[in-house]
Amino acid sequence: MAYGFKPCTPNWRASPSFIIATVAVGLFTDLLLYGIVIPVLPFMLHDRLAIPASQLQPYTSRLLAAYAGASTIFALPAGWAADKIGSRQPPFLAGVVLLFGATTLLAFGRTITLFYVARLLQGMAAAIVWTTGCAMIQDTVGPRQLGETIGTIFCFISAGDLIAPLLGGVLYDMGGLVTLYGVSSALLAVDLGMRMLVVDARKAKTYSQSQFNQRDNADDSSTTAAKRSLQNHQTT
Repeated sequence: MAYGFKPCTPNWRASPSFIIATVAVGLFTDLLLYGIVIPVLPFMLHDRLAIPASQLQPYTSRLLAAYAGASTIFALPAGWAADKIGSRQPPFLAGVVLLFGATTLLAFGRTITLFYVARLLQGMAAAIVWTTGCAMIQDTVGPRQLGETIGTIFCFISAGDLIAPLLGGVLYDMGGLVTLYGVSSALLAVDLGMRMLVVDARKAKTYSQSQFNQRDNADDSSTTAAKRSLQNHQTT
């Protein structure tokens, strides 16, 4: 589906292919950053926070539960906001900002409280990206192509879920948290850039309608001016 909109906005930013790719990258990033930290959490708790070995399992379980709880609780408000706001882009952008904040806290936090806050933020980001992302896909492709599109996206993002734990362990062994944070930040930068560029279907339609109205007004003005010119000519 092609949309006409503001001249300063290239059409490819509202193309179905770019919207689908942006959502796919957002979901991929969410799953990858969720899984990449799981194998290194016990090491982070023990080495940085000096959590005793006997307490590593309970603390790890609570941190995982904090993510799940936040994503469950905030899923409904995220969906409500995605419907009430005129464009899907603002909440979609908010999700990646929260995810970057969560990643930074996990990388540099020095207390268990900051770790809990990071996991809560990560859960909130997941709720936003999944609800808003699916809504954007629905707006873009419609119900007839929804199943095929979602299936294609899930084929892509499942790779992130699959490789995340292995990648997290390998990166941690290679360079510790610095390497892990660097790779995560690079992926988040790509994700953020795509989310800033994308123009969702709702916003594109608004731009299109605005242009139609401007053209109608311009046509009316031209018609009025022509009539006045003709009347003046007849009078003279």
